[in-house]
Amino acid sequence: MEKLKTHTFYNLINGEEININIPTFNIPSNFESSNEYLKYLAFEGAHLRYGQLLDKIIIERLNRELKIIEEMGLSDYFLIVADYVRYAREQGAMIDADISLSSSSIVVYCLGITSIDPIKYGLLFERYIYAGDNSYLHCIVVNIDFFHKEMVLRYVSDKYGDSNLLQLFKWDEKWLFSRIHRAVVNIKKSRGIDLDVYAIPLDDRNTLKSLLPDIVKTKTFDMWLFVDTTEYESNYCNQSFFERLRQREFKNYHSIPQIAEYLAETKGFIIFQEQVMWLSQLLAGFTPEESNKLRIALGEKHCEKLNLFKAKFMEQTTKRGYEKTAMENLWNEFNSSIILSKTVMLGSSLLWYRATYLDNYYPTEYERWEI
Repeated sequence: MEKLKTHTFYNLINGEEININIPTFNIPSNFESSNEYLKYLAFEGAHLRYGQLLDKIIIERLNRELKIIEEMGLSDYFLIVADYVRYAREQGAMIDADISLSSSSIVVYCLGITSIDPIKYGLLFERYIYAGDNSYLHCIVVNIDFFHKEMVLRYVSDKYGDSNLLQLFKWDEKWLFSRIHRAVVNIKKSRGIDLDVYAIPLDDRNTLKSLLPDIVKTKTFDMWLFVDTTEYESNYCNQSFFERLRQREFKNYHSIPQIAEYLAETKGFIIFQEQVMWLSQLLAGFTPEESNKLRIALGEKHCEKLNLFKAKFMEQTTKRGYEKTAMENLWNEFNSSIILSKTVMLGSSLLWYRATYLDNYYPTEYERWEI
């Protein structure tokens, strides 16, 4: 089978970099290229996700992502993953790619690979694919239930014929995902219900109460609250953040409406990488690529790069009329915060929410492990 150029993929699960020759996807005869076919599928999926009349922001985001994917020669990769995910679901497999940085892509969402809407949750494509100098692509990490794993692996191997290609599909077999899958199967067997865990309401009062008994009252899903707060409190986040949560307080962030809007979900505290990226674009006019480089420099604590970024941030925010002291304070927050990946935390949080929902409403099936 004809090969495209070699691509370097980064695997978030084990930190490996792997070089893979991506096979050419066999497109339908009425399309001229894999780029054209990918665009067709992405927009078809967008209409299913968002309706027939697409908002301007959705169209622009799709076109920007598709342009980068085409320029990097990755259309075949996206088509292959969408194909085997479709096949797995047709065989009755439970498959989940939400705990993956690929959830930051609206193309991946519209292809039906993930269930997370990156527009709704403010996720950035550049957190998944970086198209600047030293460009990189993270693997699409997939959870698939144990009983269908070998079948899907055979499908990919037989159809695409490249044993190296299988390295891309690093099955992230999480214990919690396995519990959810077994519960769904048991519910079908014992009650005759085909439960779609991806369609359960995210404002279920019993589930919210179970997850948040003594932290904060909430009426809907707030993804950062549903991760193991003990772990994140002790190892990652500022103690004052959790104290504010328990006291139901909000940090008044320099009285700048734009900042308050983007930090509302975390009570005014910066804990997500994506928040830094959004704010640097919004306030200082950083390009998406620049904001991603800032995120990397903050993570590496690279003083020389950070000094350059600070100078540019202060210069451009001042030109835009923002008060200097407020911007100094904001930069210090950037530099001192221990920030987490919103995309990864979102996927983990949804997993915990779904498991808790099942435990509340189908406790017998959730606890029973045999299939």
